[in-house]
Amino acid sequence: MVGPCVVQDISLGGVNALTKHKLTLGQTVQLAIPTAKCPPGMCLPEEFIGPAKVVRIAPIDTGRSIVALRFSDELQNNMEFAVFIDFLESVSRVMI
Repeated sequence: MVGPCVVQDISLGGVNALTKHKLTLGQTVQLAIPTAKCPPGMCLPEEFIGPAKVVRIAPIDTGRSIVALRFSDELQNNMEFAVFIDFLESVSRVMI
């Protein structure tokens, strides 16, 4: 399964996303989270790659669902990933 989703909410613990993928509760998926919009001075990798588990699925219409994914310890314990999430949270506060 490969393809984009639309992130609605993200934290160090996980992400809520709109997707057309047919996922099942408990399924583990591999995520690639790009960092292209971050300032180059942050010295982050081009993307963070890691597994996440599907913990909630809420169908919203034909073919689309909001899914909650819990990041693996691999991502949650990655200090660079924590910096990235902190950056996203600070940007979201400015945009409100």
